[in-house]
Amino acid sequence: MRGRLLYLRWLALVALVLVASILGIGAQITTEPIVMLPGDPPQGIYVATVNGLCVSEDWGQTFTRYDPGNSNVTAVYVDGTDWYIGTWNGLCISNETSGVRTFQLLAPDPNDDETLHIRDVVVDDGTIYAATLGGLCISSDGGATFTTLTASHELGTTRTYDVRVGNGMLFVGTHGGLSISDDGGATIVTYTKADGLAADEVNGLHYDTDRDILYVATRPGGLSIAYDVSCTFPNLAFVNRAAIGSGMNSAIAVAAQGSRIVVGTYSSLNISRDCGATFTYPSLGLTSAAAVLGVAVHDRHIYAATEGGLRFSNDNGVSFDVLTTDCGLDSCTCRFVFLVR
Repeated sequence: MRGRLLYLRWLALVALVLVASILGIGAQITTEPIVMLPGDPPQGIYVATVNGLCVSEDWGQTFTRYDPGNSNVTAVYVDGTDWYIGTWNGLCISNETSGVRTFQLLAPDPNDDETLHIRDVVVDDGTIYAATLGGLCISSDGGATFTTLTASHELGTTRTYDVRVGNGMLFVGTHGGLSISDDGGATIVTYTKADGLAADEVNGLHYDTDRDILYVATRPGGLSIAYDVSCTFPNLAFVNRAAIGSGMNSAIAVAAQGSRIVVGTYSSLNISRDCGATFTYPSLGLTSAAAVLGVAVHDRHIYAATEGGLRFSNDNGVSFDVLTTDCGLDSCTCRFVFLVR
C-alpha cells in the first residue's frame, strides 16, 4: 500500500512539472508554498476616493473622512503620523501635533499645471517622490522645494503614473516605459516593449525589497516580473504574464507578498498563489465590470479599491465583502488603498 502511495505521489509530481513546462515557467520563477498567516487585519486602512481621504484606525470597522484641500484624492502614503496625499490639484502634506492634524496643499511646480495631477507618492528616508502627469517631482526638504524629472532627463515620458523606491533603486512607471535609476535620478535607464517589457504603458509597480523582485503592471501587455533587480541592473530580463487571468492584458495595479501576486485590471481582480505561474479571478460581487484601481495585501487579507467600493477578503481571496458609503466610506469610487500594519 505504501509503495502505491509513493507511486501516486511521483505521478502527481510529474504532472505538475509537465503543466509548468506547458505554461512556460522558466527557472526564474521559484514556486513557494503559501504560508497562511493568522494575523489580524491591518489596523490602519487609508482609502483614496473621489470625495476625499477615508481613514480607518480600527481594522475597517469605521472610517473618518478628511478633505486635504481637494476632495479628488488619487494616492496616499503614510510615514508615522505624517500623511502624503496625492490629489488632482496638488500634493497635500498632513502633520499631527498635540492631537491636532493640519493639511498643507502644495504645487510641486507652480509653472506647470500638469504637476498638480498626482498619480502616486512615496517617501524614502525623508525624500518625497511624486509621480505626476508633468514628471517625477522630488523634494528632500519636506516639500519646500521640488526638482522635476521629465523626458528630457531620460524618463520614458514626462507623463508618470507610479513610483517605487528601495535598495537604493528608483522605479518610475511612465506612459512610455519603465524608468529606473540607481543614483537618485542622476542617470536613468528606460525599458520598453523592445527590451522585453510586456508593454510600454506602465500603470502600476510593486517592489519586494527583501526578495529583490519588481512587479510591473502594463497596458495592454499584462504583468512583467524582473528578478534580482539590484544585482542585474541595468541588464534586466522580464518574465511576462499576459492573458492568463481575466482582463490581465489591461493591468492597472499590482501588489505582492511571498508567493502571492494580486493584479487589478480594468475589469477584474487577478490573484496568483504560485508566484505568477497561474492566476484566478474571483468574483468581487460587482453588478457590472468595474476597474480595480488599487490593490494591497497583508497576510491573508486582500484589498481592492474599485469603482464599486473597497472590496476586501479575509481568507486569501476565496471570498470578498464590500465597504461602501453604508460602511462609512464617503464614496463608492475608490482609487487607492494603503495599509498600515
